[in-house]
Amino acid sequence: MQNDELRQAYSDLQTVRDKYSDLYDFAPVAYLTLDENGRVCEINLAGCTLLGVTRKEIIGKVLVTWVARPNRDAFRTLRREVMRTGETCTTEVRLNGADGRYVYARVEALALRNKIGLHTGARVIIHDLTHRKQAEDALFEEKERLQITLHSIGDAVITTNVEGAVEFLNPTAELLTGWSVEAAIGHPLEVVFHVVDEQTRKPVANPVRRCLSLGEIVGLGSHSLLVSRIGREFSIQDSAAPIRDRQRNIVGAVLVFQDVTEARKLAQQVAHQASHDPLTGLINRREFETRLLRAVNSAKLQGTEHALCFIDLDGFKIINDTIGHRGGDELLKQIASLLSRYGRSRDSLARIGGDEFCLLMESCSREQALLIAERMVDATRSYRFAWEGRIFCVGASVGLVDIDRDAVSAQQIPMDADLACYTAKDLGRNRVHIYSRNGAGILDRSVPVINIGVLQKALDENLFCLFCQPIRPLRSGASSFEMYEVLLRLVDDRGTLIEPDSFIPIAERYGIMPSIDRWVIRETFRQGGYFKATGNHHTLTINLSGHTINDDSLFAFICAELAASGFDADQLCIEITETAAIHNFGQAAELVQALRREGCRFALDDFGKGVSSMVYLKNLSVDYLKIDGSFVLNMADNQIDRTMVSAMNEMAHALGIKTVAEWVQDEEAAVLLQGWGCDYIQGRLTGLASLAKPWAVGAKAPLQGTKPIAAAAGT
Repeated sequence: MQNDELRQAYSDLQTVRDKYSDLYDFAPVAYLTLDENGRVCEINLAGCTLLGVTRKEIIGKVLVTWVARPNRDAFRTLRREVMRTGETCTTEVRLNGADGRYVYARVEALALRNKIGLHTGARVIIHDLTHRKQAEDALFEEKERLQITLHSIGDAVITTNVEGAVEFLNPTAELLTGWSVEAAIGHPLEVVFHVVDEQTRKPVANPVRRCLSLGEIVGLGSHSLLVSRIGREFSIQDSAAPIRDRQRNIVGAVLVFQDVTEARKLAQQVAHQASHDPLTGLINRREFETRLLRAVNSAKLQGTEHALCFIDLDGFKIINDTIGHRGGDELLKQIASLLSRYGRSRDSLARIGGDEFCLLMESCSREQALLIAERMVDATRSYRFAWEGRIFCVGASVGLVDIDRDAVSAQQIPMDADLACYTAKDLGRNRVHIYSRNGAGILDRSVPVINIGVLQKALDENLFCLFCQPIRPLRSGASSFEMYEVLLRLVDDRGTLIEPDSFIPIAERYGIMPSIDRWVIRETFRQGGYFKATGNHHTLTINLSGHTINDDSLFAFICAELAASGFDADQLCIEITETAAIHNFGQAAELVQALRREGCRFALDDFGKGVSSMVYLKNLSVDYLKIDGSFVLNMADNQIDRTMVSAMNEMAHALGIKTVAEWVQDEEAAVLLQGWGCDYIQGRLTGLASLAKPWAVGAKAPLQGTKPIAAAAGT
């Protein structure tokens, strides 16, 4: 019985072997067994056919012999990895057939193990890829010819599938769009080919979408602008055509476009030069007259209100004669840029000749036009022009005229505005004058000014006067004022006190500010003798303009006046306003150091008001930092102002500098500042008095005829 079972088991095993042998030999792929040294132990008929050998010719031979030399290292690496890791590995190689032909194949190898798990060889499966490789090569060659053709043409080419997704870009398209072909493939065309209208900046309809929808060639408009991936812009013209298969079905689209940036720029440049001033870039008289005529017609036919400003610079001729035409041209360009900031986007600013400008404000009421005009006057008056180490001031007189149904003509309106402008000059310059057609009354709002003759007379006849404002300490235990700021006022013919804002700009413009500052220094030393007589040590602070700080003879003058008056240098503190036009920091720093050696102290005034704050703090050694009152005035109700004041106070203390808060109106603000550790306060709360009678300090309101203390400018 046992022998019968054994014979049956042997018979079943033989049957399985036969089936395996048949499967092994007649399998459509090549099977080989290699020993641990890479020699062939078994090979099926498909393997023999693939390599063009018999079993006798290959059994016992190293399989790598049939691998093409360039691929042998890859094959050896594959076998070593299989034997080392036991994992299945794959590679593609070229095999050498016996008849001299090449066979392209994919080789898969897996390790063989014995009963105890050791790797004893490898099973190799070889798939013939020759036909596929030949087809791929033929397709590649065809594609390569197409690629070379597309690469060699100068136009940009993008192809898409029927859904509008990008499939190809040639190098020109890559350059213009900023997308590489690898990055662009698969993206919607709108992402890669981002086109806007160069005038409206709105997206342009996708030409490929239209092309695929209509089934015909379409093109873009004449103002198309391609925005590349990195933000570069190109003016383009293009067309899109459908791609069809043999059955005439649409399978995609091809977009061809050209860079016409230079040609379009040239055309725009010609048009621009015909309508714009070459120096300032503003529109010229010819273009302005065209726009003015259009505005006049709309006012007459539709009742729309417009306004026109005629702007003439004050003092330009003097500057132009002083520094020459090159400097004058630069000033005109800067003023043109300055004035452009104040008009609305739809307004037209033109240079109509010399130093004359016109601003046409369409759909603008008189009130709004007047506000814009006054802002331009203020901006021009405050502007400082630097040229070759010198600082110049310039102003503007403006004539304003309404454009409504009653407007006479486009030719008369500029003449009326010109007349109003000259009226503004006659009334004192740096002002706006509104033209009145009926001549009844004067319709104007002006910036109050004092002419140079009045200022020179004030110097000659001592018509200036000095006031002082106490700077109250917040330190615990302080019982009296120890600092006063000297404030300058001008007395007019009627005995009214004129604020510095009304005459300092004129003094700076005509170069007499240093003379006024010297008058202030001399009178402060003379009148300040009272403080020395009391036996108490007090400090008087004086504001000096940038023009005076730049005067290289200032140090000698101050020393001489100190000696003549007996005023002690350690009683003097000079305030340098951060907005002062100091053009030579080296010279200013030397002056500061020289006066500090004499005992004088320094304060940086209006800190935080402008962009020069940090520059001055870095370059000039100061003892006090005066926090600008615009931050202090409303800090009780404004979190940002409180944060700014607290930060400036902390920064100054970190640098070893004491702080003074300006424009302090009430005790509530003083308590808040004291809590932050601020050293001094100044403003309405500390009062105001004549420098000659400082004991009269105590008034909580400003003197009659002056601005509120919080807004008063010292000098």
